[in-house]
Amino acid sequence: MIGGRATVGRKTVSTLTPQSPSHAEQGPIGLEIPGYRIEALLHQGNTATVYKAVQTALDRPVAIKVLHAGAQSSSGNGEPEPWKQEAVVRARLSHPNIVSVYDAGECGEARYFVMEYVAGHSLRASMQRGKPWRIGLALPVLQAVTEALEYIHARGLLHLDLKPENVLLSETGQPKVTDFGISQLVGQNPADTAVWGTSDYCAPEQRYGLGVDRRADVFSLAALAYELLTGYVPGRVYVPATQRNRLLPAGVDKVLARGLARDKEERYETALAFYQDLSQALLNKRQHPIWGSLAALAIAGAVALPWLVQRQQNSWRNERENSPEVIAAPGDIAGPKDDSSRSLPAKAFLKEDRSVPDHSSPSPEESAP
Repeated sequence: MIGGRATVGRKTVSTLTPQSPSHAEQGPIGLEIPGYRIEALLHQGNTATVYKAVQTALDRPVAIKVLHAGAQSSSGNGEPEPWKQEAVVRARLSHPNIVSVYDAGECGEARYFVMEYVAGHSLRASMQRGKPWRIGLALPVLQAVTEALEYIHARGLLHLDLKPENVLLSETGQPKVTDFGISQLVGQNPADTAVWGTSDYCAPEQRYGLGVDRRADVFSLAALAYELLTGYVPGRVYVPATQRNRLLPAGVDKVLARGLARDKEERYETALAFYQDLSQALLNKRQHPIWGSLAALAIAGAVALPWLVQRQQNSWRNERENSPEVIAAPGDIAGPKDDSSRSLPAKAFLKEDRSVPDHSSPSPEESAP
């Protein structure tokens, strides 16, 4: 329930309404929120601090995001305060690749909301500058983030702050998108809300306060993909990804360049269209540099092999002609060489019809009495 009071077990806790800390349970951090036991500090950022806690009524681990004082100001235009808007919007989302929101409220000066606890770490913690991910590892993460973006876009919501720090990896490696702190509805006037994002992943139109749509999230997704595949953020001037990772297929450059186009009219319309082209380019073995080298070697071998065989055959033929096997005629053995006796090749000698006297038997004169 958003707004009013909700009953959990035998305990009634407020949601998005002020709450007295008198019944709060105090944990080792010193923060008191009714119905929750604070156990550890998870993350401290510029606008909020995230704690690990236990929801005592259900005995389940949760993450509690407590906003800093500067992030709790009213929007001043009759709209719900940003933190309430984020909690309400996120409570309506249910997707395996999006961190769920369970509850929200105020406790004294603290404004908070309770989220699904993801045991694991952020995507940023698994990345190192200059060390690209293998394609087989990067694609599942990008696919999960794409599915999360497609889900929220279909419901008229933009994330506008997609970056490695806002993608969590569970203990089983399942990616989950989180932190919708600056998200807004499609068509919302950017002048009505502060839209910034993180500069390295932020689309130009978003950075300069112009109208944004889902293509702003496509730009952030392309920036995330570029960093995973190269180990570097793309920067303002596009450097082909294949120059930073020479193991990438050539077709990847065209896809990333379009996803990172400065003009949103030249960018992909949807996150899914970008991911489909990227995955196809990454899995295209014909454009892979290693496969290209192997193909070149195969072609060279196919061309050279007949020439090598012919060369060897010619070598054997010349060797037979220039160095024939020789059988001496009987005249060469018995006495002085005459013109009727000559050296012949073995096959020619055997074929030649000539009489060879048999000296082993006596002549008629010798056998007479």
